[in-house]
Amino acid sequence: MRFSSWLETVRIRLGRSRRRGTQRLRRRTMRPAVEPLESRTLLSVTSVFNPMTGDLDIDSDAADTIVVSMDAETTEVLVNDAVVDDQQGGTVTADELTSVTIEAGPGDDVVDLSALDPGTFPDLIDTDISVNGGDGNDLITGSGLADQIVGDAGDDTLVGR
Repeated sequence: MRFSSWLETVRIRLGRSRRRGTQRLRRRTMRPAVEPLESRTLLSVTSVFNPMTGDLDIDSDAADTIVVSMDAETTEVLVNDAVVDDQQGGTVTADELTSVTIEAGPGDDVVDLSALDPGTFPDLIDTDISVNGGDGNDLITGSGLADQIVGDAGDDTLVGR
């Protein structure tokens, strides 16, 4: 009889300590806390290439920097150092590009087309490169090709080449 009461005492004590540990754990996990999130960057420059016509359209909806260039090793067309997708699972190379249209949108934009030249973009020689700076104080640097540059509203700086 003493044996069963001794076992009962141990069971009760263990049960109490488990409940206390569980209660303490619950109290700790129930405390509200604020967790900081990483910063988010939303892209405001979009580029769309039409593989049927060879036209590259670039649009911006904020104060942005837009740089059109080419990767020297692969001859892939880059917009802000990002490879342009050809809408068919591949990338656009410099010899596929036949025209460039840029709508810079509102804000103080910087547009740089200085990397576009007849040697690296052979099919842009006789075609149209069009830039509209939109509202804002824009800095637009043209290419070594036939550009049409419109600063639009704002105190713009247009640099031809």
